[in-house]
Amino acid sequence: MTQYQPQSAETPKLTSQEPDFGLFEPFVDERVVSSFLDITPRRVLEMARAGELPAHPIGSGVRKTWRFRISEIDEHFSQLKKPVRATMTPAVPQAKKRSN
Repeated sequence: MTQYQPQSAETPKLTSQEPDFGLFEPFVDERVVSSFLDITPRRVLEMARAGELPAHPIGSGVRKTWRFRISEIDEHFSQLKKPVRATMTPAVPQAKKRSN
């Protein structure tokens, strides 16, 4: 993490070797997104290829490198209207209600 050591109240100075991006949000890879979503990096890539996650492909060949912005992913899941449900049917059929 970048640490600031202000020389005065107006001009902070970077003390680490990280570049100062200012207001720019850097792109992250699938490992960071997988940690954010608590899923595997492989699943992140599968979702990106399927268009289920906002992603930015890099490269024009068959094998693309995918990059993401956490803010876009957070916004994507915040805008979902209905909760995601499992598509599998229950293993045990539900009991029928009796009409007495």
